[in-house]
Amino acid sequence: MSALILSTLNARYAHASLGLRYLFANLDDDLRAETKLAEFVIGSKTETLVEQLLALSPKVIGFGVYIWNVEETTRLIAMLKAVAPEIKVVIGGPEVSFETTGQRIFALADYVVTGQGDVTFNKLARALRGDALVREGSPAAVITAVAGERESDLLILSTQGHTGLKRFLLGSTAEAVVRRAPCPVLTVRPCGSDRARTSPCTKPGGMRSILVPVDFSERSRSLIQYAAAFAARFGASLVLLHVVDHIDIPSRVAYMATGLQLVVLERGIRQLQELAQRSLPPGIQAERIVRVGTPYDVIRRVASLEHTDLIIIATRTHGGLQRILLGSTAARVVRHAPCPVLVLR
Repeated sequence: MSALILSTLNARYAHASLGLRYLFANLDDDLRAETKLAEFVIGSKTETLVEQLLALSPKVIGFGVYIWNVEETTRLIAMLKAVAPEIKVVIGGPEVSFETTGQRIFALADYVVTGQGDVTFNKLARALRGDALVREGSPAAVITAVAGERESDLLILSTQGHTGLKRFLLGSTAEAVVRRAPCPVLTVRPCGSDRARTSPCTKPGGMRSILVPVDFSERSRSLIQYAAAFAARFGASLVLLHVVDHIDIPSRVAYMATGLQLVVLERGIRQLQELAQRSLPPGIQAERIVRVGTPYDVIRRVASLEHTDLIIIATRTHGGLQRILLGSTAARVVRHAPCPVLVLR
């Protein structure tokens, strides 16, 4: 049994695929040990090729697609998916790297790797294999260390951890991971928790509303652009939120509080409008909200009022003891939010 098969249809028996061998050589050692090369020749019976591939009991098959074999590879994948739809099919190669629409083979494949796939295919193969690891140590430290080792693109965690004073001082595992992770972190609440809302993946209509808190820092523009792409992908509405922190006003000038808050709010509204105009791609609209209050609490309340399905936020952590006791706004949003939170670094 080989969990992963690298295959292609060569033009002749005398030919060997260098592309497959490059992919094989760039696999991690443990993946390479579970991988087999299966090369065939154009003109072979499709039924015979399918039988030979199924005899290897693969979980994933990667096909090299070239101009001389695209039609036969398309037929091969179609028959393979008809008899064994559970097998994941990945296609790559020159014939699928440039013309990415209009070819039937794209509809048949589960994944497409365009351009050079030496590194990309290794990452995809590992993700598709679904490794299970058991490590000893502090959960947050181990999780972030493994994410770094594997160059992970995303961490997904359930927000379960300490309660009471211990949680106040140390934070949950999810919050600690948010502070340390080398990649984006998606946190979700377990079903049945007090604040958990039905997952957008299981609701009719899917994801419908995305909330994006911004603070006008240098990262705000890229954050909005990322969220806009996310919203476009899922057909969701976008809400931009800026929170003006409470203004401490000396008692001797307390009579000026209302006027000062109005000035700050007006400036925030103007800055948010300008940021949205600079950051949103053409055709993407976003509701804009400016509020006064404690950032994490306002984010939580607006998320509830707007029936938000996902909050996308960037980390902006404190240092030293303040970081340990209070945590970043992002970590506190993770703790209190009524919906999943995607934290970007």
